[in-house]
Amino acid sequence: MSFAEAIKTCFQKYAEFRGRAARPEFWWFFLLYYILIVAPLVPLIALGSAASDNTPFDKSAGVAGAVFAVLTGVAFLALIIPYLAAGTRRLHDTGKSGLWWLITFVPFGSIVLFVFWASVGDGGWNQYGPPPGVTAAEPSAPAGSLPPPPPPPMPRM
Repeated sequence: MSFAEAIKTCFQKYAEFRGRAARPEFWWFFLLYYILIVAPLVPLIALGSAASDNTPFDKSAGVAGAVFAVLTGVAFLALIIPYLAAGTRRLHDTGKSGLWWLITFVPFGSIVLFVFWASVGDGGWNQYGPPPGVTAAEPSAPAGSLPPPPPPPMPRM
């Protein structure tokens, strides 16, 4: 899956927390999210440090800082829901519940979450649906199982 396909898929499934996401889909969106959130912070920090060298507040740095802060806030608000959804679908692909997001509130819990996201997904169906890319309506019968019995005959009148 390419970068563009992954971003398109994540925005098509904007708030879709059901189903599963392949590793490339999640990691490409993860990259976009952090580029758009962290990249504006670099100039914002630079402007903040330029305006805080014990001199009177420089209004141009304050305006530019406010613009960067607003842009970062808009990017955050626009991307947080699809980021959470893609992360939840990625957890589903590894057989984990989306509630594992809550581990980020525990010290070093994000490391556990990263390990889950980086893990190889379940190869077949799991409780969250088919593997990413499979559109079958229902899972195929396991090897060695019998087909379902035929329906009973209709009574004659």
